Amino acid sequence: MEKTNNCEPLVSVYIPTHNRANLLKKAVLSIFFQSYRNIEILICDDGSTDNTGSTVDDLKKSSPFPIIYIKNESPMGACNARNRCISVASGEYITGLDDDDQFTEDRISTFIHEACVNSRHIISANHTFSDGKTLKNGPSYSGEITFDDMKFRNHIGNQIFTKTKYLREIGGFDENLPAWQDYDAWFRLLKKHGNSFRVSASTYVVNVDHGENRISTSSKAYKGHLMFLEKHAVELSKDHVKSLRLMDLINRQQKIPLSFIFKNISKKNIITMIKLSLSRTISSLHLLKKQFSKNMRRN
Repeated sequence: MEKTNNCEPLVSVYIPTHNRANLLKKAVLSIFFQSYRNIEILICDDGSTDNTGSTVDDLKKSSPFPIIYIKNESPMGACNARNRCISVASGEYITGLDDDDQFTEDRISTFIHEACVNSRHIISANHTFSDGKTLKNGPSYSGEITFDDMKFRNHIGNQIFTKTKYLREIGGFDENLPAWQDYDAWFRLLKKHGNSFRVSASTYVVNVDHGENRISTSSKAYKGHLMFLEKHAVELSKDHVKSLRLMDLINRQQKIPLSFIFKNISKKNIITMIKLSLSRTISSLHLLKKQFSKNMRRN
């Protein structure tokens, strides 16, 4: 990797959390181990009733970075928690971390390289999935992501690395959306500030082993998708809407009738939809295989 010519801007990492003290600790520790060392950590406790506060106090004692702790006295939602962190961030750049996930040690340095050497300021990366025993890479791709690309689906994912002022200029996350909040924020971000870039490295570990609900309920996800379509209707063509309808079904793990696919498929989304459908099918088969093996051991 090329040198960044002493380019070492402060990076703010925000973490919204609610009643997940044990998971939060693992997330924060992954920031402690970053190879890049100019970081501040922003934690917004969204009305937790567990030992989150004392856990953060303990983390502060051993932290190599400043930790700013904010608490909502009652739960206000993850978007509110993210926005509170964004409002007090001191970093030139900012990125997020869910309280049940981790960074690889080179995540921030990878982004800083792109920002300082290649002058990219809206960056994402690939993901790795952990079930507590094994790591499995998610779908991997890299390159430019345009605003038009984002009209077909969320090519960025759940986290981004960007200038703090960029997130502030778009008003942060929409607290009225019950789902699709990340997608909506990145959609507005690219509309205002131009293309994003996805690096080839997998630098974000998504944990799926703790048994807690990671995603919105099906009804919330469906409502979020409808609100997104309405909010951005002026930007979306019929082909975009077709693609997003399919994305909604895939996200909610709904059965997709062939008649629906034929009705909503377009030249622009056909390859993406086939890949996503196959990925979902393969993941489901993997889980079924694991469950079958577990049942066989019990019998």
